[in-house]
Amino acid sequence: MRKFLLVCATAGSAVLLSGCATTDSLSKADKRFARGEYETAIQLYKADVARGKNAPLSNYRIGEAYRLSNRVEQAESFYKAAIDGKVKAPDVVFYYGQALKANGKFDEAVAQFDAYGQNSSGRKLAPLAEIESRNAKMANTIVAMQTNNEVMALDQVNTPAAEFGSTLIPDTKELVFASGREGKKYLGNGENFNDLYAVKFDDADKMTGGTVRKLDPIFNTENKHEASATYTPTVR
Repeated sequence: MRKFLLVCATAGSAVLLSGCATTDSLSKADKRFARGEYETAIQLYKADVARGKNAPLSNYRIGEAYRLSNRVEQAESFYKAAIDGKVKAPDVVFYYGQALKANGKFDEAVAQFDAYGQNSSGRKLAPLAEIESRNAKMANTIVAMQTNNEVMALDQVNTPAAEFGSTLIPDTKELVFASGREGKKYLGNGENFNDLYAVKFDDADKMTGGTVRKLDPIFNTENKHEASATYTPTVR
């Protein structure tokens, strides 16, 4: 008997795939989306839009793929296109507001959150829309506030990729951090898999200079993410 993989509507990726359907009824883009391979799904949905294939829904799913892969700022134009195309997605206005907020368009975001709250009072995200609206209204004031801190890039650490999760090795005083600066692409967001790297600064006080090295394969595994190393005082 032939078995079908059921992709059911949940709070995660498959919520956009209209209830439950067998994999045979899903497009290639839908299947990638359901598996969390958002970057691949985005390219396939963009091809659908270019061909005029259900453009409003495809644009919405592009927006959702960006949002679910932590790139909501890139979703703005696709949510807008989906709304203009009258997509049947009840929460699209809320997510559009989030994308606007992520891009610093706070007043426009407020308008979307307020519109969503007024028209979707019974929906799960309605209380959150009220909170988001209040936060966006305060954002302009917060952004304009002066701070005594200055954020600067470290010349040997920071690259166009993400660097995060740093800690010091107690005995060598090397800074260990996670980075996606090289390696195979992760299909979830189109960036590289994260690995662990270390650097011993030439000037430890200014955190400048030094040569970055990638930690040994015992720490870094192929096609997996490594991040946020921790060490005991005995370096275990």
